[in-house]
Amino acid sequence: MRRLVLLLLTLLILTGCAKAPVAKKASTAAPPVITLWHSYQGASAQGLEKARRELEKSNPALQLQLVYMPADTFSALLTQARAAGKGPDLILVDQLQLQELYISGVIQPIQDYFDSSLFFKSAVQAVSYNGGVLAVPKSLKVPLLAYNKDLVPNPPSAWEQVLDQAGKVTRGAGIGVGGDPSNLFLSSSLYTAFGARFWDTDQKPDLNNPEAQNFLRAVPPKVTGFIDPQVTQGLIDPQVTQGLIAAGATPFALFDSGELGTYKGMGKNLGFSGVPGPGGKEGKGFVRAEGFAVSSKSVFPREAVAVAVYLTSPAAMNLYAPADFEAQIAAYDQKPLKDNAEAQLVKHLATVGVGYPIDSRTTTLLPIVSQMLKDTQAGTDAAAAAQAAQDKAQQALGLAG
Repeated sequence: MRRLVLLLLTLLILTGCAKAPVAKKASTAAPPVITLWHSYQGASAQGLEKARRELEKSNPALQLQLVYMPADTFSALLTQARAAGKGPDLILVDQLQLQELYISGVIQPIQDYFDSSLFFKSAVQAVSYNGGVLAVPKSLKVPLLAYNKDLVPNPPSAWEQVLDQAGKVTRGAGIGVGGDPSNLFLSSSLYTAFGARFWDTDQKPDLNNPEAQNFLRAVPPKVTGFIDPQVTQGLIDPQVTQGLIAAGATPFALFDSGELGTYKGMGKNLGFSGVPGPGGKEGKGFVRAEGFAVSSKSVFPREAVAVAVYLTSPAAMNLYAPADFEAQIAAYDQKPLKDNAEAQLVKHLATVGVGYPIDSRTTTLLPIVSQMLKDTQAGTDAAAAAQAAQDKAQQALGLAG
C-alpha cells in the first residue's frame, strides 16, 4: 500500500498536476519619450502643450516632452548638447538651415519613415537635399503680390500691366512696386515666367541667357526706390512697404505669404494675387518651407517622425498656430480652406511652384542672381550685368570660363 501511495504522488508531481502554471506578466515597458526643442512662447506655447496632451491621448504609444529654448541661443545650445551626446529628438528649423545641419551630421534623412505624398510636392522638395528628405514640412511660403484696390481695382493679369499702372497711379513716395525685387524668392515667379534659368543643358551656369536679360530689363522701370535715399527702405523693409501700400503711396507690393496675416489686418482696400508674368503668362515661383528635423542622435527616429507628422496635421496646428496664416494652409495637403480665397491662392501657387533650392550649387548662384538684378536697377546694362554674374558664377563654382 505504501508503495502505491508513493507511486501516485510521484506521478502527480511529474505530470504537473500538483500546482497550476503561473502566467507570465504582460510587458509594461514605457513608450519612448520624444524630446522636442521649441522657441514658442505665450499662446503658441500653451497651444503646443494642448497638442502634446492630445497626441498622448490619441496615441498612447507616443510620448512627447517639450523643452523651451530661447531662439537667440537655440543653435549654440544645440551644438553644445550634440557635443555632449545629448539633445532633442526633434527640432523645428527653416529649410535654409537644413543643408548645414545635414552636412555637419546634426540631422538625418527621414524619407523612409513617413508618407511624403500627404504633403505638397513643392514643400517636400523644399526640405530635401542630396536625394533625401530632411524634415517633415510644417508650413510653407510663396511669393505674392498685394495691390491697393483704391488705386488699382482689379488684380493685374500681366507684369506689363503692373508697370503701366504703377507709373500712372503712384503718389507721394514715387515707388511703383514695394518690396525687394532683388530678393530672388520674391521675384522667382517673374524670373521663371520670363523663362530665365540657372543652368544650361550641360548643367553649367547660364545666367546671361536672353530670357534672363529680358527679366532684368522688365523689373527696374518705375521701381525707383533704389536711387532715392528717402524711400530705399520701402523696398527692403517689410514694415515700411506695408505702410506705403496701405497709405496709397504705392499700388503694389511684393511679399511672401508668411506676411499675409499682417497684410489682411491692414484694411479691406488690399487685394492679393500671384506675381504675373509677361503677357499674362503664369509664373511658377519658389516655395519655401520649414519643418521638423530629426536629430542624428535620436534612438527613436521612426517614433520622432510619427510625432512630427502629428504636429503638422491641421488638428494639431490649429491648437498651437491658429493665428499664423502660413500654418493655416500648412504644408500638409489635406486641408483645403475652401471658403478662404487667400488660402486657395496660396495652395494653387504651392501646387504649381517648385521647392526653393537648397542644392549647394544652386544656393551659390542665388545671391549672384540677386546682385545681378541690383546692378541692373542701379543703371548697369542688363547684358553687362548678366555677363558679370555669369563670370562670378563660373568662378564661384570653380569652373572654367
